[in-house]
Amino acid sequence: MKINPKSEPYEDHRRCANLLYDRDFIRIKAQIDGVHAHGSWRAYIMAPRLEVLTLRGLANRGKVRSTDPALNNLVALPNELICQVLAFWFG
Repeated sequence: MKINPKSEPYEDHRRCANLLYDRDFIRIKAQIDGVHAHGSWRAYIMAPRLEVLTLRGLANRGKVRSTDPALNNLVALPNELICQVLAFWFG
């Protein structure tokens, strides 16, 4: 889409206002906001892994209990295997 340099400012604001309802724009904005909140792309990507490892650590110490069989299996895995599971799970 070409932008007319002589277009009125109102047209530009209307075009930007339409982005507020665009599903892809909303997803991209949420991802960028997440990266800013975590401080870096790597921290943003690592956040779900750290949440799982934190939950696993709490479960291993008996601070958290679960009736979910998948979580119980995840807690029972050795450290080497949990790292492999998380590497494939979150890509």
